Amino acid sequence: MASTTKQGTGQQRERLLAVRAALKKRKPAFVTPDAKVTPAVKKRWRYPQGRRSAFREGQGGRPARPSPGYRSPRAVRGLHPSGLEAVVVHTAAQLEALTPEQGALFAGTLGQKARVQLLRLAQQKSIPVLNARDVAKTLRELEEAFAQRKKRKGEKLKEKGQKAAEREKNKASEKKSEKSNEKAEGAEAVNAPGAVAEEAPSELEKKREEERKMMEQTITKRQ
Repeated sequence: MASTTKQGTGQQRERLLAVRAALKKRKPAFVTPDAKVTPAVKKRWRYPQGRRSAFREGQGGRPARPSPGYRSPRAVRGLHPSGLEAVVVHTAAQLEALTPEQGALFAGTLGQKARVQLLRLAQQKSIPVLNARDVAKTLRELEEAFAQRKKRKGEKLKEKGQKAAEREKNKASEKKSEKSNEKAEGAEAVNAPGAVAEEAPSELEKKREEERKMMEQTITKRQ
């Protein structure tokens, strides 16, 4: 009895979905009347506010306005075209909590890694994903994009490491060249002729020193 009821409910839902689709085909596009003649006015619906607006008063010859007669049947109102209730999913727990009458609608804020994990889980549990036409194809494309992104990241890290090693190598070579330059400058200073002359006192300085000592001795004797 229960299975017959479910089957009848399913058939009724399909019939109502077909009715809704037919109604939507005949449903006009509700826009502001001025949007059809004035490019500066956006093509969107705004309720008329004019005090003497014939459009607001619903006079004949004016475009159609939203009214309850354009609504979908209550039983299928707000449902996805597949007949399932769309539920926004952010986590794996929310995905596993869906009922057979509901379908997963992955949030737009999901990252690539989280989306891949949820798609794998939906494929394992046979849960319909309403914003993915082919789950297997979407999963394969995301996995390939994720692998390429990981490869590019590895290449960037490798290139960064090589640049750092080159910088360290250049620094080491610069320090080595500086040390060698300092040693060369020291050797030049030692081998310079002026340096020997400065270290060894000249003959003139020796004579002056001797004369100074003799003068000091003479002064001491006189005292």
